[in-house]
Amino acid sequence: MLVAGGATNVTTYFAMRLAADGTAATGLTATGFDLQYVRSGAAPSTKVDASAGTAGGAAAHSDNTVVEPDATDQPGLYRIDWPNAAFAAGVREVILTAKVATAFTEHLRVTIDGEVNVVEWAGTDVATPDTAGYPVVTIKDGTGTGEINTASGAVVNVTTVATTTTNTDMVAAAPSAASVADAVWDETMAAHTTADTAGLVMNEWQNGGRLDLILDIIAADTTTDIPALLADIPTVSEFNARTLAAADYFDPAADAVANVTLVATTTTNTDMVAAAPTAAANADAVWDETMAGHSTADTAGLVMNEWQDGGRLDNLLDGASAPSAAAVADAVWDETLAGHVTADTAGLLLNEWQDGGRLDLILDIVAADTTTDIPALLADIPTVSEFNARTLAAASYFDPAADTVANVTTVATTTTNTDMVAAAPTAAANADAVWDETLAGHVTADTAGLLLNEWQDGGRLDLILDTIAVDTTTDIPALIADVPTVAEFNARTLVAASYFDPAADAVANVTLVATTTTNTDMVAAAPTAAANADAVWDEAQSGHVGAGTFGVLASEIATLQTEVDGIQADTEDLQTQIGTAGAGLTDLGGMSTAMKAEVNVEALDVLVTDTHAEPGQGLPAATASLRDKIGYLYKAWRNKSDQTSSLYQLYNDDASTVDQKATVSDDTTTATKGEIATGP
Repeated sequence: MLVAGGATNVTTYFAMRLAADGTAATGLTATGFDLQYVRSGAAPSTKVDASAGTAGGAAAHSDNTVVEPDATDQPGLYRIDWPNAAFAAGVREVILTAKVATAFTEHLRVTIDGEVNVVEWAGTDVATPDTAGYPVVTIKDGTGTGEINTASGAVVNVTTVATTTTNTDMVAAAPSAASVADAVWDETMAAHTTADTAGLVMNEWQNGGRLDLILDIIAADTTTDIPALLADIPTVSEFNARTLAAADYFDPAADAVANVTLVATTTTNTDMVAAAPTAAANADAVWDETMAGHSTADTAGLVMNEWQDGGRLDNLLDGASAPSAAAVADAVWDETLAGHVTADTAGLLLNEWQDGGRLDLILDIVAADTTTDIPALLADIPTVSEFNARTLAAASYFDPAADTVANVTTVATTTTNTDMVAAAPTAAANADAVWDETLAGHVTADTAGLLLNEWQDGGRLDLILDTIAVDTTTDIPALIADVPTVAEFNARTLVAASYFDPAADAVANVTLVATTTTNTDMVAAAPTAAANADAVWDEAQSGHVGAGTFGVLASEIATLQTEVDGIQADTEDLQTQIGTAGAGLTDLGGMSTAMKAEVNVEALDVLVTDTHAEPGQGLPAATASLRDKIGYLYKAWRNKSDQTSSLYQLYNDDASTVDQKATVSDDTTTATKGEIATGP
């Protein structure tokens, strides 16, 4: 929070939380607040018992008063009015503290913005301003840094002079626009190689420069190298005319096809195929197939894998599954925050960040500071635009058109003025002279003038570009135009003689025949899908017992069915013996005397031998185990405890650390002890 030094009637808002559970501390009485502040480098102020402020929180400021503006919609938020002494100028910050016995103590750091000293400049008193709040600016006469040498005397409002006899302080004539242009175009480029400048670009474009050499390479590529590479590509006309060497393509009229045997006669043979596997062979392959490679979702292979020994479904017979990740996530996100306020836990942090929590209320205060308080402090600071626009009072700065300058003497006349010149050419004139300069006179080697000459119409570089344009728009397209495209090959739009057409062309050395009398290599139609399925499901299991195959799994399914039947029978028998709601469990299930004795020994061991550490620091749960409840009773009977008029404390075994505590009160009629909370 930022407050101007010397500010008065400062009001702040504190979010109070109960120490017992960290929830909003609504309904606190104003007189229960202890208020105190400490300024940088000073001793803390005397603690003050607060008084009650006006209900609603909208009353005028009143020092050291506290009020809860809205206990319903802003529970735990309290307005506190502070004395002016806390914010006096002279220190950088003040820490404000609000303390209540049943709540956490809260602190607020406030930065104090120092006042601007308007009566001194670098430690020296300035003149009394002509207008309140605006200093007078005086120019100092002299020859030192920041001073003006005015020779002698004092003149008000300097006017134009007529004659000057001696003018050693004035400069010679500025260069003319023409001489600037000459200097620009005749400048040697070698010294101008800074990155990202026109000088570097000019260097790289001049004859022999980096870009010029690249252009030379492009010219060589487009006029010599690329045409040479394209020259040997066969054209459509060469394919159609068959003027290429015969070895370059397949000639269906003359070339022989390897691995095609002469047959006697074949009239029509569209239904015959190479030998397909028999249905029995397919069945063998299915049942002898290793299952490891078949785990695709929603397939029989995955189901078979999950049913084999050690598979997912097989393991389900051995026990129940843990709750799903989705169920765990639902339980976490749907958990109520109110019961999770242990220090240094995510639960407490989420409580403090929720709407109305401690951190949420602090964020509200920060928002108020940044949107209201700080902008209000900055509002009256003059901006750069106000200085530039001269919208401030005239006394705020020196106005050369009206203000008086000390120590400047009026001069009557100037008889001669050979050293003075007319106004230097403007930037626009210089630019016009540079860009309108004729190039013809600027051809010195290694200058921008020569480079621009070579780039103008008809220049060396311009002619190279013309050559590239001809190559890329005429010569190269003409060379490429007759190359057959992929689309032309795929669409078969070339002349038929250019490629082999299996629908019409004849293959040399294979003759059509009428009849085939013997055909040991060809078979009848392959078995249908239905025949394959019948062969698979009707295949005998006895021949398929290889480890890890579908065949052995099918064999084991019968064994699994027997085991499942046995499990079902055992389960039904157990249900009969146990009966409804355990009515059949009349004793320890027929345990022997020795077994009962062992149970007795173990139970006695738990009571007599086993030991447990005392409960540690923390909030005792409303629902706890019997062990924890006994532990808290024993700890309260054994350990050190103390009691004041308002607080009960139970210590750790070290007798110095408070593990649990509770508030107590007595109104002379009823003594009340609050619920146990965590220490310290």
